[in-house]
Amino acid sequence: MAGLMSQGDMQRRESRRDFVSRSALALAGIMSFGLPVLPLRAQDNAQSSSDKLQQHPSYAEFLDWVQQEEDDFSALTAAEEADLNQWRRRQQGEFDDFVDFHDRALQDYVADIESAWGGAPRLRDRTTWVDYSGKNNIIRRVVDFVRGYAEVTVIDDSHQQPSSAPAETAASEAKAGLHSLFNQNLKDLLSKDSYEQAIQDWERTSGMSDARVLPQQEGKSAESKAALSPLFPGKSAIDAARPKRQTLANGKQATSVRVPIRNAVTAKAAPYLPEIYKRARQYDIPPSIILSIIHVESAFNPLATSHVPAYGLMQIVPTSAGADITEFLVGEKLLLPPRWLYNAANNIHAGCAYLHLLDKRYLAGISDEVSRMCCVIAAYNTGPSNMAKAFTSRGLDDAIYRINRMSAADAYRQLRRKLPYRETRVYLPKVLQQISRFSGWSESSFQ
Repeated sequence: MAGLMSQGDMQRRESRRDFVSRSALALAGIMSFGLPVLPLRAQDNAQSSSDKLQQHPSYAEFLDWVQQEEDDFSALTAAEEADLNQWRRRQQGEFDDFVDFHDRALQDYVADIESAWGGAPRLRDRTTWVDYSGKNNIIRRVVDFVRGYAEVTVIDDSHQQPSSAPAETAASEAKAGLHSLFNQNLKDLLSKDSYEQAIQDWERTSGMSDARVLPQQEGKSAESKAALSPLFPGKSAIDAARPKRQTLANGKQATSVRVPIRNAVTAKAAPYLPEIYKRARQYDIPPSIILSIIHVESAFNPLATSHVPAYGLMQIVPTSAGADITEFLVGEKLLLPPRWLYNAANNIHAGCAYLHLLDKRYLAGISDEVSRMCCVIAAYNTGPSNMAKAFTSRGLDDAIYRINRMSAADAYRQLRRKLPYRETRVYLPKVLQQISRFSGWSESSFQ
């Protein structure tokens, strides 16, 4: 039948194809050396091309050169691979050193606070900012972004001689602390806390605060602004607040003053909308997704810190997402300093860059936009490799293949049921349920 060949025909065709390939390769190499090319004429058929090439005076020399070239290339490749592996080990060592130092600094910090306050101390987390300052850490400041209050508590220095004077002094000091809390810029807020000082000292000595990290110009103006001023309840609210006396677990007396903050989501989000919409345009991300992630990650707390550790509005982990972000933005994996990530503009830039990487690189092969959105949100929390484990044990490519054979609803159900960590299984619907809230917002909604 037309179009079919016998086995002999196929072998002869393959033989001719091999001959052409070998001849072209050899001739191309010889020509590159400026050597004469033997013409292939019909009358030369009595002597094979292979014989003629082998008899050519430069043929053996050329093959020796090819072998040497390949040996040199292999040696170069091995050296480059060794250098790369050494760089990876050094980089991983720096990441590990940061996590180890963070853990040790936190343990020392907790021990110091326990000695002053007794019992388990209150520490900062993703939605609550806490710091301790003053001699022997006797002043505690708290801003709760979910429950909506700010509080300053002062331990009485003279608790062993109870009288009205220490209480009045502590109350005045607490109210003064509340006034200053809402007027301090980012640098001042972080300057008094011993844990933050320990981290910043390590940044400087380790080179973590290298200026190459990312362009700084976006965030410099923000550093000079009062970081918590949008939450300020007003001078009269602080002046009218009634002090509360309490006895601590170690028997010391303390005085607290608590005031409500402007806790509406609109008030907390408004200062960050220009940067959010700027990065949304730059990285082609729906602003409602960015806002929803910030709301769930930190409740718009610019000083959010988690045990991971992760920092800032979008909870960037320096040792994982942070490394991907810096490689994307500056071509090298670097540690993002916590102080840099506390800057809201920097943090939003970094978080949106990571969302872009997830959407346009790691998970770009997911064809359905809704399925991809769900996977991007899950991967933002747990990483693309862990996200893939909801679908397969064979890696990200196999996961994408399987996701593309599912409906968006089935992909969502699979994520909700099979993601390896409960935190992410809960995180995904939380973010999705917030998107409708923010979909109607615009950059100028609250100006």
